[in-house]
Amino acid sequence: MKVFTAAKWIWWCTVIITVVVMLSLTLIKKEQVGRQLGQQVGAFTTVTFELDDGLSGYSEFLTRLRDALEAPTKACGLQTTVGSPSKGEEYIHVDIKFSNTQWVTIGIDVMDMYVWGYKDNVKYKGKSRATFFKNTPKVAKDNLFPDTTPRTTTFLSTYGSLERYAKVGRVDLELTLKNLKACIISVYGKPEKELDNAVEAKFVLIAVQMVAEATRFRFMEKGIVNFDSSKAFKYKMVAFQNDWDPASQAIHKASPTCTTISPTLVISTIDYRQEVKEVDEIKDDMGLLKFKRSNTIQSISNDDGVVDNDQNLHFSEL
Repeated sequence: MKVFTAAKWIWWCTVIITVVVMLSLTLIKKEQVGRQLGQQVGAFTTVTFELDDGLSGYSEFLTRLRDALEAPTKACGLQTTVGSPSKGEEYIHVDIKFSNTQWVTIGIDVMDMYVWGYKDNVKYKGKSRATFFKNTPKVAKDNLFPDTTPRTTTFLSTYGSLERYAKVGRVDLELTLKNLKACIISVYGKPEKELDNAVEAKFVLIAVQMVAEATRFRFMEKGIVNFDSSKAFKYKMVAFQNDWDPASQAIHKASPTCTTISPTLVISTIDYRQEVKEVDEIKDDMGLLKFKRSNTIQSISNDDGVVDNDQNLHFSEL
């Protein structure tokens, strides 16, 4: 009887150990997957790009960023942003590293892909410094980079303001990893009194292009990877950036589903015009759609009392 009891006890111990090991392996696997997507416990999701990984790493980074931002359901096979993020998931952090210890963190709204600020991995009197823009909403300032010393730029994050201060337009901006790195270094660790408006605005402008916009548009990703600096590419790029929201809503509301766009979607600027009647005409250009919104246009107010309609005006307004 004692032998049987001992054998039974050993058997139960073996079962328990096996279960514990399997659970541990499962947790480790989930943690590894989380790291690949950039997920962190108790913080906003962080997706990292190391500049030394080059263009192949850049494309892989954009894929991970789209995956981290996507809603549970797709539209016409395309990933979309989340329309109503859960508390604590309203923003996403993007770390752009130019060494193992040096990087900037870009803060992005997960609904609209708006870039609301950044911080560099440098301590200023014991705290990291977070930089926000003149039109960054108070709620973003309060939550995006907790436990930091905030500062506010004299420029807004709209394209009109960024281009004026940077003294360069999107059409003429060199979208390369080399230029991105140079622009990061130009602001990294600089005391506020040494930060030049033109230099800082140019950094923000290229970061928005190569992170937020290249995530939105797959054709932009391909153009950057293929070193396409043609006017045709740049003109199309600017037009699509200005009309990301209308293009997204047109795809969401196509009828028959994922087929006909009616009324015809016109994506245009002074230098570019495209009339879109079928989803397939622009489907391959899109990387991430904006969430499907109701016909009621929502608004957000910034600290200056300026109200922006819930369309892609944050970056494109003049």
